[in-house]
Amino acid sequence: MPAGCEFFCDNKECSYFRTGFTIRGAWPLGNISLVINSSSVRQNKNFQEHLIELKDSGRKHACITLPNVDAISVEGFRFNFWCEGCSCVWDKDVFFTEEEQSEWEDKNLVPEEWFDNVTFDYVCSKCKGKLKSFDTVIEDGLSCPSCKEALGQSRWFSNFLEGNSDAKQQKKREQKKREERED
Repeated sequence: MPAGCEFFCDNKECSYFRTGFTIRGAWPLGNISLVINSSSVRQNKNFQEHLIELKDSGRKHACITLPNVDAISVEGFRFNFWCEGCSCVWDKDVFFTEEEQSEWEDKNLVPEEWFDNVTFDYVCSKCKGKLKSFDTVIEDGLSCPSCKEALGQSRWFSNFLEGNSDAKQQKKREQKKREERED
């Protein structure tokens, strides 16, 4: 289940007080044209226009909004990493091979083993420092780049939960769309 964490500074004396950033766990990626035309993106014209600009500049994939009510095929995942040396979040996109995609009957249900086999170069391309994964920053915490105090955390999960009725309805819609494509 996709998740994220808002990191924020609680120090009233710090210039970064009440500011922060988000680091997400693995987030599904799909074809940017399909994401642009998805029902949830069409509801937010500013966001849709931003995605169109990214597409026009050459971007081929975008994060799929969840729940994935339009049943956009997952083609890979975006991973976030934190670099303390640069005080920034880096994105790394990993896509499925054609062989992997053809093996999986339902491309939106990625086997857990796939995540176990994903490897990264954990070296920052800018400062050559060590990058920290989502799981590491959740466990170890982070310090404010300005005052160096521990940042507060507010963890969240996507609104796609396997057990809720919305998820069951989504699965039905996804199955119906797959059946329509097969006809």
